[in-house]
Order: sequence, then structure tokens, then C-alpha cells
Amino acid sequence: MRKQVYNVLFDMVRTGHAAGSRVLTLIAKNIEDEKAEEILDDLLKAIVPALIKKYIPITSSNKFNEKLFNSCI
Repeated sequence: MRKQVYNVLFDMVRTGHAAGSRVLTLIAKNIEDEKAEEILDDLLKAIVPALIKKYIPITSSNKFNEKLFNSCI
């Protein structure tokens, strides 16, 4: 169910119904408590890089990279 929620959020960003920065903030807050490897793998290999590369301004990408890095540690 959580994986489906993340995929829906990503689709909302792609269609312009949600801001990429908002979804990344949500992911950063929840990634610390995520235990399922499959979900973490999907988030860190596909969703987060796509959001940062395509839907976040370049000036903000370093801030989000740092925020997500700290959340993962």
C-alpha cells in the first residue's frame, strides 16, 4: 500500500497536481521509518532521482540532496 502511495504521489507531480518539492519533503520525513527494502529501493533508485532531476529547480536540488542524505543516514 505504501509503495502505491509513493507511485501516486510521483504521478501527481508528473501531471502537475503536486509540487515536486512537497513530495520530496514528504519522502524525506517518512524514509527514516521505512523498513521495506522494496520500497526503499524503488524510492532511492527511481522516484527520488527523477523528482530531483526533472521537477526540482537546480538551485534547490543541493538542499534536497542533503536533506534526503541525512534522512537515510
